[in-house]
Amino acid sequence: MYFRLALLGFALIGLVATGCCIDPINGEQYFCLTDMSEEQEIELGRAYAPDFAAQSGGAYPDAELQRYLTAIVLDLAANSHRPGLPWNFTILNTSQINAFALPGGEVFVTRGLLARLDTEAQFAQLMGHEIGHVTHRHAVRGQNRAALFQLILGAAALADQHLTDPDSPPLIAGATGMIGQLAMLHYSREQELQSDSRGIDYAIASGYDPREARKTFELFLELKQASGHTQGLVEELLSTHPPDEKRISEIDEYIAHEYPHTPVDTLVVSGRGWAGHKSRIRAAQQSYAKLDEALALVEKARAENQLGHLDQAESLIREGGAALTGHAPFPAALGLIALERDDTNEASLQLDRACRLDPDYFQGRYYRGLVHLRRKAYTEAASDMTAANRLYPSNPLPCYHLGAIAENEGKKDAAIEWYGAVIGRSTAESRVHQLASERLAELQGETTAVAAETL
Repeated sequence: MYFRLALLGFALIGLVATGCCIDPINGEQYFCLTDMSEEQEIELGRAYAPDFAAQSGGAYPDAELQRYLTAIVLDLAANSHRPGLPWNFTILNTSQINAFALPGGEVFVTRGLLARLDTEAQFAQLMGHEIGHVTHRHAVRGQNRAALFQLILGAAALADQHLTDPDSPPLIAGATGMIGQLAMLHYSREQELQSDSRGIDYAIASGYDPREARKTFELFLELKQASGHTQGLVEELLSTHPPDEKRISEIDEYIAHEYPHTPVDTLVVSGRGWAGHKSRIRAAQQSYAKLDEALALVEKARAENQLGHLDQAESLIREGGAALTGHAPFPAALGLIALERDDTNEASLQLDRACRLDPDYFQGRYYRGLVHLRRKAYTEAASDMTAANRLYPSNPLPCYHLGAIAENEGKKDAAIEWYGAVIGRSTAESRVHQLASERLAELQGETTAVAAETL
């Protein structure tokens, strides 16, 4: 935690001065805050990538697809203007439709968007576009740099929105996540056009037909028209990838002008493995749609105090999960429902299964930690909450429970440190912040606080 704050503080030193910086691709000067070094840029992306992944369902559990697409992304990066960056690619397990890149080479696409792409060349151009934002350093220059830090600082506020009560398991449906914060990063039209061009350049250099880029932006226009029916799934995409008919024509013009003699008919539209992967992820998307619906019902059951919604949610989860027996989110969701019913035996059974399938799935580890706490199995609870804290570094809830466990074990200094971390990761209005403040004040002897709620 202290490293993360120090990193942010060090990077923010640049807010003091202004000057000119150099675009690493075209050598153009641009107005900027004191420039961030490449090392800082890399560390910034690495430091915050886990938060983006955890809030967006974690990594999609299809190792074969991950390997297939990673090879494409790394080839695009190798043909980019900054091949030496430590590029990393992750498929996020969320139905939200988006793609983005963090400074330093962390590149992401969501399951929801991937399931909508028809060809491999579309994917290549889209990833080339995101790589272009990194190679031009768009996120860490000018006004976007201030937006980037507001995005990072907003992580705690977003966590508060969904994860405020340490006694209630958090709901992180497939349609939500920290990537929603990316709407703050409104790239200028010039920057978007630069990245469109880089997407074409890198796709052609990797052997892909650049004309497929048109289909990607036509898809975005279709999503815009249908956004009233899919609001929440596509609204962030429309903010970070604003569809524009003129951009489509400009892509066509760029290809004609820059690559007039390229034998585009010999370039790849889709590799031999693409059709199988596309079919599989589209089928999986149908199963996850049932999971998303089920989690919405759990939220409704809480709001209306109607346990009957849980029965319908459980039915949907079992139906959707039948085709994806190796995917941890389904048994984790069943464990969540069991927790809502206070059935710790069923919750333990389902969450043990989820953690076996994916030990690095935040919800599985956090929910199981709650089961252990209800059973007063503090050693096991501490193990799961420690893992949850590692997987989702900005989330205050694992810290709160680790503080309570330390306090229960008589480890006052450790409890103080954990409660302090909660305060650093949450806003003053949130319940978890208030509870941690009460415990911290009592432990430090500053006041006689009302005892924190028992675990």
